[in-house]
Amino acid sequence: MLAALFFIVLLSTALYAIIFPVKYYDIVKRECDKYTLDVSLVMSVIWTESKFREDAVSSAGAVGLMQLLPSTAAWCAKQMGEEITSGQLKNAECNIRLGVFYLNYLMDKFGSHKWALAAYNAGEGAVLAWLNDNGEIGYSETRNYVGTIIRTEKIYKMRLKVLK
Repeated sequence: MLAALFFIVLLSTALYAIIFPVKYYDIVKRECDKYTLDVSLVMSVIWTESKFREDAVSSAGAVGLMQLLPSTAAWCAKQMGEEITSGQLKNAECNIRLGVFYLNYLMDKFGSHKWALAAYNAGEGAVLAWLNDNGEIGYSETRNYVGTIIRTEKIYKMRLKVLK
C-alpha cells in the first residue's frame, strides 16, 4: 500500500513537472529581482500566454513567451532606453525582459494583480473604462485569463518551493 502511494506521489510530481515546466528560471528570476514581481507570477503569465513556446504568435500579432504586441514591446524598450527589432521578440531573454518590465509597469499603475493582469490581457484602456464604469472586468475572456493566472501562480509557487 505504501509503495502504491509513493508511486502515485511520484507520478503526480512528474506530471506537474511536464504540465507546468520551470523553463527560463534564471532569466525570469533576474528580471523579477529588478522589480517587486514574484517569479511564480511571471512563470504563470508565460505558461498562460505561450506554454513556454518562444516562437508563439497569436492571432492578434502578440509574439513570444510573454505574448507582447510589437507596439507594446517597442514602447517598453523605449522606456528602458533600448531599441529592439520585431525579430528579437522571439528571443527568450529579450521577451522576458520586456514582458516583466511591462507587467511591473501595470502593477504600479493599477496596484493589484487582478487589474494589472486584466490590463496585460485586454489593454490599459479597457481596464480604465471598467474601473470607471462598475469596477468589474467586462470581458469573460479576461476574467478567465486572470483566474487562470491566479490558479497557475499557486501551482508555480509550489513547484518553485520544491525546487529550492
